[in-house]
Amino acid sequence: MTTQIAKPQTIALEFADHSLLPNLYGDHDRNLARIEQRLKVSLACFGNRIEISGQTEAAEAAHEALSALDGRLDSDRANGRPGGVSDRPPVAAARGWV
Repeated sequence: MTTQIAKPQTIALEFADHSLLPNLYGDHDRNLARIEQRLKVSLACFGNRIEISGQTEAAEAAHEALSALDGRLDSDRANGRPGGVSDRPPVAAARGWV
């Protein structure tokens, strides 16, 4: 019998516009905490960069969620809508992450 153990992965995600980060992170980093809890990943913030650590599938899912939220905030600002992420970010909520 062969057992494969999933290896942890670290993915770095850098954001072009640091002014969107407070909305992306949420009040008291609530959005980041929810992603960490639901996906069982660790998020470490360094300026406009986040390092996502966890099992490969979970780390990739967190990367996708954060990238989608960043894109939504950027699009909202470009279209004159106030920036802000709801209590249940759309991508994460749709996938049952938050």
